[in-house]
Amino acid sequence: MFKLKLFAASIFLVAFINQASAAVIDFATLASPNGTPVYSYSENGFSVTATNFNAAQRNGSPVPSLYSSFGSFVTLTVTQIGGGLFELSSFDVATFGGGLGVWIVGYKGGGQLYGEGHSFPGASDFATVTVSNTRAVDQVVFSFSLAGSSMNIDNIVVDPTVSAVPETSTWVMMIFGFAGVGFLTSRRRNQALHAA
Repeated sequence: MFKLKLFAASIFLVAFINQASAAVIDFATLASPNGTPVYSYSENGFSVTATNFNAAQRNGSPVPSLYSSFGSFVTLTVTQIGGGLFELSSFDVATFGGGLGVWIVGYKGGGQLYGEGHSFPGASDFATVTVSNTRAVDQVVFSFSLAGSSMNIDNIVVDPTVSAVPETSTWVMMIFGFAGVGFLTSRRRNQALHAA
């Protein structure tokens, strides 16, 4: 019985070793000087395209981050480099000198899958916003409406999704797992018959 449990536990462990893990876009390698416009940025397998954002080398969670002082037409688009689906989990945002509205839209194959809004009525230090729509998309677009003097965004957490079609190694592990369980079951049945 112990061997069967050990075998089942090892199959379970191996099946989850290669699962995709969350990636954080924290702008850690942003080398632009403070206040320099940022149009595109890549980190941890994801690409960020920015409209009306600048490098913030003095403010971040941790430093650096992206900031904007434009009232409208402030957007940020996140995609996975090379394509692929992902889920947006959370992001950090701060607003200074007034309120901020954030609208998040997830797209898959060019069609909108979800949209959700968040508002921050007054000035706040960095706060983590957890996204409620965690559906797999190939593009996420943030649109910001700023009533204050400036806003920052940092620590965008994205989770690459696992392909719907299992890889060959997954099929091999499943087949060996089922064969092993079948072998142990038939062996126990044979031992029970010989003992009787």
